[in-house]
Amino acid sequence: MNDEKAPDPDVVPLLGLVGPWGIGQFALGQTTRAVLWFAVPSALLFLGALSLPWLGRLLGYGWAFGLGSAGLLVTWAASVVDAHWIPDAKVRRVSPMAVVAYWLIGVAYVLYVRVPMRAQLLESNTIGTDALEPTLVRGDHVLSDKVALRLRAPKRGDFVIFKNPSGPRDFVSRVIAIPGDTLRVKRGHPWLNGWEVPYCVVGAATTSADVSGELDVEFVDGAAYLTFYGDGAGARDDQGPYTVDGHEVWTLGDDRTHLPASNVSLDGEMGLPLFRWETGADGHIDWSRYGTSIADPLLPPTMRPLEAELKKCLAERPPREKTTPPRGPLPGT
Repeated sequence: MNDEKAPDPDVVPLLGLVGPWGIGQFALGQTTRAVLWFAVPSALLFLGALSLPWLGRLLGYGWAFGLGSAGLLVTWAASVVDAHWIPDAKVRRVSPMAVVAYWLIGVAYVLYVRVPMRAQLLESNTIGTDALEPTLVRGDHVLSDKVALRLRAPKRGDFVIFKNPSGPRDFVSRVIAIPGDTLRVKRGHPWLNGWEVPYCVVGAATTSADVSGELDVEFVDGAAYLTFYGDGAGARDDQGPYTVDGHEVWTLGDDRTHLPASNVSLDGEMGLPLFRWETGADGHIDWSRYGTSIADPLLPPTMRPLEAELKKCLAERPPREKTTPPRGPLPGT
């Protein structure tokens, strides 16, 4: 090794702290080693994102997401350590421009992968409104599966996120009616094809925005989820009837005070929120909500005194066949 021309093996590995995997190895002339350090974690990142919905159901979303994040940190730290352990005898001089090019290619690749990964696999969304309680509260960060609803149609009870055609913020709501259904809303409660969706009254509750009202659990097609009826105007409005055609679903917000029934085209982009990966407003993190599944009824902080009443409602939930509405007319008939 020529000490006047070769890079300092004790300094160059620090590039790994500000660059992509393998940049320290590349700067020390170990091209194959650098490519392996970049390719293997990149492949694991993609496979981890693809398998997260399955791993979350198997291990729990909090564990699956935490292990994946820890794995990325471990591989990043290991790449820095590995570069530091390269023997002086193997260090080769590399053009500074080549190192810059590797860094730029690595960053561009990460950005290139991140964009389609967010568009096609997983997307993070931050809740900036109080109108989605009790399922989501302001400050919740949710991770959504962008694949599931390409493989199957939305089902009644699915909590979905879909693009707002007229604004930057996505919409989040609950699918309540599917093609062929006739939906009516009577005093805030949905009726499908002349059949009232069953529910259980949990009790009087207050939201984080200090709105008082009634908390219920609603049951449809085997799904159970929380709904809230504020004491103000709007929570008990009648709506409909709406006949759902073959190219749309109809949704209702879990907060029946704020989000009226609306139709969503099946031709648009939809995601299926999986779990809360960070939650808390005003810089305060509520770790009790970390990794919790969107599909499971979870009381927001202001409603936790109703935990016993919620458990009673869930213990007495009707069997699936009692939560399935009668069939409506076929779309287009």
